[in-house]
Amino acid sequence: MKPELQNGDVVLVTFPFTDLAGTKLRPAVIISSEEVHQKEGDYTLLFISSVIPDSPEKYEFIFPESHSDFRKSGLKKESVFKANKITTLQKQLIQRKLGVLGEEVRAELRKIFQHALRI
Repeated sequence: MKPELQNGDVVLVTFPFTDLAGTKLRPAVIISSEEVHQKEGDYTLLFISSVIPDSPEKYEFIFPESHSDFRKSGLKKESVFKANKITTLQKQLIQRKLGVLGEEVRAELRKIFQHALRI
């Protein structure tokens, strides 16, 4: 049985393409709360990519290998978190936990959500 996952965990997951034409195994970060996981059994995830844009948008956060929290994230190279690419998936689609994000990075994610969602 897989250990319980929580907000801020970086996981390897089968992430769907936005047109639902297929999926790709890629890293993502859990952004939903433990309360939601326990009740629904689903996880809301934020897309992580290693394709770094030349000019990041306000809803993107570049996570460099030089960041003090990078090693514990489990990511292999510089990455970009994209707050405009979110999905909710069943726990069974999560392959494994790679690492965890520290509070400083999670605070940056909250900032990019403000630009992406405007709620």
